Amino acid sequence: MEKKFAALRTIAVIIKVIAWVFLFLAIVGFIATLVGAGLLGQKGGVGVAIVVLVGGFIYFLFLYAWAELIHLFLSIEENVRSIARHKKEE
Repeated sequence: MEKKFAALRTIAVIIKVIAWVFLFLAIVGFIATLVGAGLLGQKGGVGVAIVVLVGGFIYFLFLYAWAELIHLFLSIEENVRSIARHKKEE
């Protein structure tokens, strides 16, 4: 069966890659905030670091879910097209 909507498939993969990059950057930001706050002797650094980590994780989830939603719609389209083709052959 032919694969349609190659551009949407590519966009979904790019969104997933961006999601993983944001998760990585959130972890790096978390560690950098902890280290930076520790070196400067600031007390609020742990709270800010947690906010950075949680915010990055939430952003990761939204991006990843968006990419999966695109894949879901593409799968639904393929299944509907397949059913229509089988009905037409009957």
